[in-house]
Amino acid sequence: MKTTLMFSLTIVCLAGVAGCWPEKRVNWSPNGKRAAVIAADGLYLCNPDGQLSSRLAENVRRVAWTPDSLQLIAVRQVAVNTWAEASRFFSAEQGASIASAAELLFTEAMTYDGDWKAFPARSLHDLSPGGSTAALIHLREVHGPQLAGKIGKQWEDLANAELNGWVLEAIAIREQGGPTPTELARSMDEYLSVSVAPDGQALALVQPNGEDGANLLVLALDGSGRGPVVVAQRVSAYPDWSADGRSIVYATTPVRKDNTMVMGSISRRTVRGDDGALLSEMPAAEDLAGIAYMDETRVRCLRDGRIVFASVEVSIPCTSKDLNPRGSLFAIDPERQATVSRLVPRESETALGEYVHLFEVSPDEKHICVPFGSGQISVLTLATGDVWRIPDRPIENDQLRSAPCWRGDNELCFATPPAEGDETKRAQMVLCKLDFEKRQASMRTISKDWDEAKVKEFLSPK
Repeated sequence: MKTTLMFSLTIVCLAGVAGCWPEKRVNWSPNGKRAAVIAADGLYLCNPDGQLSSRLAENVRRVAWTPDSLQLIAVRQVAVNTWAEASRFFSAEQGASIASAAELLFTEAMTYDGDWKAFPARSLHDLSPGGSTAALIHLREVHGPQLAGKIGKQWEDLANAELNGWVLEAIAIREQGGPTPTELARSMDEYLSVSVAPDGQALALVQPNGEDGANLLVLALDGSGRGPVVVAQRVSAYPDWSADGRSIVYATTPVRKDNTMVMGSISRRTVRGDDGALLSEMPAAEDLAGIAYMDETRVRCLRDGRIVFASVEVSIPCTSKDLNPRGSLFAIDPERQATVSRLVPRESETALGEYVHLFEVSPDEKHICVPFGSGQISVLTLATGDVWRIPDRPIENDQLRSAPCWRGDNELCFATPPAEGDETKRAQMVLCKLDFEKRQASMRTISKDWDEAKVKEFLSPK
C-alpha cells in the first residue's frame, strides 16, 4: 500500500491483517472452567453457564490463555495523542529517528503542489505503521498551524484523529479478588496475534510492518528480559509453536503485494534452546512446504509432529480459470515424510466452511472446526475425513460474528444467527455438545443475559 499524506488515515490508523476477519470474541481456558469474553466495553470472564464477572480491563482487542489457565495475555489499545505519550512506546534512539522523519515529511509537504490525495509521503516509507503514526503525531504537534495553512480543510482529519498505541499485558486470574495485570511490552504497532509457548514461558507475536507485510517476534517470559526479537519478516498473522516449544512455524513469502496471492512457504525456525531460553544466535529458517501465501494463512502444530495449515491448492502452470479460490486443509510431517497430505477428501471440500483460515483444532487433536460466513460451523474428523455441518439447516442473510473455539474435546463455542422469528434479531453465543458416534449436537445459549452494552457490534443486529 502506498503511503499518502491524506495522512491516509488508512495509514495512520492502519488496520492489521487480523482486523479484516472476525475475531475470536469468546476464548475458553485450556481447563474449560472459564472463558475470556472480549465484549464491546471491555474484557470479562464467564463460567459455563454464561455468568459474567466484573470487568477485568478496558479496550482489550485479543487474548491468549497460558497453558495452566492461570493467566491471560491481553492486547490492549490505548489512546496516544501527544508526542510525550508516543515517546513512551519506543527508545530515545527510535524517537529521534521518528522525529527526523517527521521533519523531513514537513519539508516534503510544504514544497508539494499536487493533489494531496496522491502525496507520496516518501519520508515515512522506511517506518512501520506505528512509526508513521508517531511521526504524524510529532508533525501535527510541532507544525500544526503551518500545515493547516498549507493543506487547508483536509488537515482537519489528521488534527482530530484519535490515534492509538498497544500494550501487551499478562493478567493473573484469581479465584478471589481482582485481576493483577503486568505489562510485558508496548508498541505503536498493533499486536495482530499472540501465541503462547507450550511451557508458558515465551510468546510469538505478529506486528504489521507497512508495505513489507508483518514481522514475527518472540518475547521471553522467563524473567530474562529477552525480546521482543524479530525472527522473521513478511509473515502471515497466525503462526504456532512446535510441540516442544523450541521452534515457531509460520507462513511467509519472499514477495508481498497488497495481500494478492503469491508464492510462499510454511517455514520453521528454532528460537529457544533445550533449557527454554531464547537463543542469542538463531539458526536459519527451514522451508518445509511451498504454498499459495495469503496474509491470513494459519498454521497449527500437533503433538504428533504434524503441521496443519490452510491454503489454496495450486497447480502450475495454470490459467486464471484453473484456480480454485476455495481453501482447504493440509498437513506436513517433516520428521516422517517429505510430502504434503490433504486432510479433506475432494468430495467433502464443499461441506467445509469457507473461512478455512479460522480453523481450530480440538484439544485431543482428533477434530477441526471451520466456520461458514453464515455462522454455521463445519467439523472435520481427521481419522475419517468426514465433515459435519452444525446446525444442519440452511442459514441465509447473516454473517460470522465470532471465530469459533473449543471447550474440551467434544464441545464447541460459537455465535449462532438470530433465531427465526426473534424480534431482537440478536445473535447468541452457544456451547454445543457433540456426540460424534450418533452425529448429534446439543446446543445451549450462554449469552441470553448479556446486556446490550457488552454485545454491541458483536451479537447485536448488523
